[in-house]
Amino acid sequence: MKKLTADFGNKKAETASFCFLLIYVIPFRLINNRSELVVYLSKRST
Repeated sequence: MKKLTADFGNKKAETASFCFLLIYVIPFRLINNRSELVVYLSKRST
């Protein structure tokens, strides 16, 4: 039973890190130009 919860916790952490990658890393990778990045961030904050 304990192992099952540990596996579940690991799966949860993997999902969370994947979501983090999806939300933060990929947009930054796509936007190479700094001015584009500034525009992107200002659009997100409003």
